[in-house]
Amino acid sequence: MAESALLLVAKIGNQLRRQTRPNKDSVVKSLREATAAFAEIEQPSGSNKKDATRKLEAAIEPLKETIVKGLLRHRDKDVRLLVAICATEIMRLMSPEPPFEDKDLRDVFKLLVSVFAELGDTANSLFSRRAKIVEIVAKLKCCVIMLDIEFVYVLKFLSLPSS
Repeated sequence: MAESALLLVAKIGNQLRRQTRPNKDSVVKSLREATAAFAEIEQPSGSNKKDATRKLEAAIEPLKETIVKGLLRHRDKDVRLLVAICATEIMRLMSPEPPFEDKDLRDVFKLLVSVFAELGDTANSLFSRRAKIVEIVAKLKCCVIMLDIEFVYVLKFLSLPSS
């Protein structure tokens, strides 16, 4: 596991948590740095998996808390996409255990579905990031978790129009 990437994620989470009214540019910059750091972090494995998992949880906790307590409902499109990337990366790293409580998972999934709604715009420069989110969600079988927590929003979104 990349120690420097873990430290960076913890630092970014702590910085964002301390800001009472962060401006969009600073949030976007911080979240971009976090997404780059997450790309360097792998799931803990090996003989010291338990200790490595605790260390990972401690490092991502400040960012996870910041996401849940405010960034999930941010109105800016770029911020929402970066938050979705961070949330899916957190889910990837902590799998198979869900890192968010059920009530927070609903909000995370609602955000993810809103990101999926923009997948039709393949010419958009952020398309590859959205596709990466879909890849992680599919790999983690999040649809099963959505059904398990009775995430009705997705069922309405995915329902086909009746003929």
